[in-house]
Amino acid sequence: MEAGNRRLSVDAPSVTGLHVVYRSYGGENTKGRPDFYTKRLAVISLLRAVADAGRPVELIFLNDGPIPAERLTLMERGGEILTLPSVGNKRSLLTALALPGKRRWPGRDVVWFAEDDYLYLPAAFTQLGGAADLVPKADYLALYALIGDRPPEGGRLPEWLMAPKSRWTIQPVLVAGHDWRPGLATTATFGARVEVIGTDRHAFALSLATASTWDYTASLAYQGFVPFPWNRLLSDPRPGKRSLQRRTRVAAALPGRVAVDLAAIILRRRRRLLLAADPALCTHMETAHLALGSDWSRVSTDTADWAAAHAIG
Repeated sequence: MEAGNRRLSVDAPSVTGLHVVYRSYGGENTKGRPDFYTKRLAVISLLRAVADAGRPVELIFLNDGPIPAERLTLMERGGEILTLPSVGNKRSLLTALALPGKRRWPGRDVVWFAEDDYLYLPAAFTQLGGAADLVPKADYLALYALIGDRPPEGGRLPEWLMAPKSRWTIQPVLVAGHDWRPGLATTATFGARVEVIGTDRHAFALSLATASTWDYTASLAYQGFVPFPWNRLLSDPRPGKRSLQRRTRVAAALPGRVAVDLAAIILRRRRRLLLAADPALCTHMETAHLALGSDWSRVSTDTADWAAAHAIG
């Protein structure tokens, strides 16, 4: 599906308000992790990026259930804490997406939705705010994103993921020496204009019910790309064994897939722009998905040194 190309425009800088909603829970999963990974490191790197943002940042920690004391102490000194009663990842996300509207944040502000296993460069939020200032047409912003068919960790987009042509002419915007380009998709760690997330959050809710890589599905949908062409509505293109349970789950997701396709067609008229830092300014701390462009082991050490220098325990 081709939605028509548009060129990026850079307007006179404004000052964009920034908010961060950091979703966390106390447990761990079985993903492969680099040696330097800890959730405590993730929180500290976020606090460092907030401190270096060059503008006020409202920071809210949205915790799903109890959090270990060493992390909770960091959060208490960094921002507001909201606690959910162990509702799970999906409901935590939907709660986070509803928060900007409930707080009545200004529509052109940017809210950064963060997961708890990312490591940030110190300049991450300086860059985020600068990109939002320079490109008011940027509806969504990403510090870690798939750009074209190029994942942030390098290599190529897996063949089983549909990659529609971008409707934007790829012309980078330079923000304090760093390139920002139109992105194809990002993860559940992303930024959005408050007014945009208020309009589009149903696309995220629908994507969660599609038995797919839901964050990729949502990224396509809010840009107006139909995630499931008719010949893929009941397919499961991901590699691996096709168990009966998996086939049943995909079949049960048919209404959700049709609904998210319809949402994408409606959203196509709005022509959302996902603007992404290239190279990435944060990384998912999974061994197989560390972003290119930075020595993340060195970043982890520098982050620990920063914490020590600022008496952050």
